[in-house]
Amino acid sequence: MRSILTFAALMAFLPLACGPSEEETQEKQFQAELQGLSSPDRQKRMEAARGMVEHRGDKRAVRSLLVALAHEEDPEVREAIVASLGEIGDPEATPALTALLSHEDPEVQRVAIVALGKIGKESGDKRAVPALIDRLARGVPWIRALAAGALHQVTNHSVEIDWLDEFAVREGVRLWETWEKEHRYEIPPIVEAGPVTPAGEKEAWWKRMDREAAMKKRPAWPKEAENPPPPPIPGTPPPSNPSPPPAP
Repeated sequence: MRSILTFAALMAFLPLACGPSEEETQEKQFQAELQGLSSPDRQKRMEAARGMVEHRGDKRAVRSLLVALAHEEDPEVREAIVASLGEIGDPEATPALTALLSHEDPEVQRVAIVALGKIGKESGDKRAVPALIDRLARGVPWIRALAAGALHQVTNHSVEIDWLDEFAVREGVRLWETWEKEHRYEIPPIVEAGPVTPAGEKEAWWKRMDREAAMKKRPAWPKEAENPPPPPIPGTPPPSNPSPPPAP
């Protein structure tokens, strides 16, 4: 009996002797970096943003970075947050990063473009394509070159144009707009109301396209007809002289 009690005591003490598990260590690290994102020290916020990359499989890391991005005012810390979102590669960050493409600071546009290229390549998310094409048309020359590179990463398609050449830009934009039109069913729209997975957006997009296609194929009734005629009863011959629709 004494030996059994001794064995049970040893088994209870064994986890304490071995130390915390890997999951516990990762959770402790995540909580420390989560607190660091809200630190008044900009250097700690920057280090915490970079450290979140180690938790790329944890959705909380992406959402914590997105919350921090929405409230961050320091340019360097904001760049670190955007860079980490790109390294993690989760498409949940696509709407927020796409919004940064219209930022007045070209440096903010730069880090957002690089991050969107990485996310698109990693996940296949093409929602940023229209905004990247817009940067081709409106961006400064080096931003246009970066946007073209990101579009290639996202779509695996390229347009051989010198994006630093002002005279070639218009033709390059036209070619990309043509590609976008031909592949529009592959590009679900960005839903601004909360985080929605790309798969859910794509499913909603296809359902809407199916409804529009069905509407186009549906025969239109004459304007003077108030209601469509009732369907024929199975097994009965069609009327030889159908009555005209009632007057409105």
